[in-house]
Amino acid sequence: RRARVLALMRDGALRTAADHYHAAMVFQHGSGLEDIRIAHALSTLASTLDPDEIRYRWLAAASWDRIMTTRLQPQWFGTQFHGDEAGLFLYPVADGAVDDAERVRMGVPRLADTQATVGEMAAAMGQQVHPDPPTIEQLRQERRPGETPAP
Repeated sequence: RRARVLALMRDGALRTAADHYHAAMVFQHGSGLEDIRIAHALSTLASTLDPDEIRYRWLAAASWDRIMTTRLQPQWFGTQFHGDEAGLFLYPVADGAVDDAERVRMGVPRLADTQATVGEMAAAMGQQVHPDPPTIEQLRQERRPGETPAP
């Protein structure tokens, strides 16, 4: 799918907001930082072309958060959850990066509402809620020695 979307992009076949959004979804679920950056660019284009479509704004927020978490930075909107052997947790969120009004504008729930759903999400995935979610500093320390965040 990724190769097909890249070919469509090279051919200039992405024209509508929906085209950009669907292409962004393919890259949002890619494996590397470059894929996620492409997802963010495409979803930002989709939301610019059709600013009234909430799904496009949500994907721009989610792709931004995924870029941040991939780089071991706190996410801004609160769309990314992680899990380990202790359970599922909301990846740390940067204080003051965005407020709840901006989250809602981007189609993301208020932070307290997102935090309240961790238990439901964990149960749906057959996991437990992490009893003591790690801080961003702890997540950075857990990175393997010699490994650095992607540029």
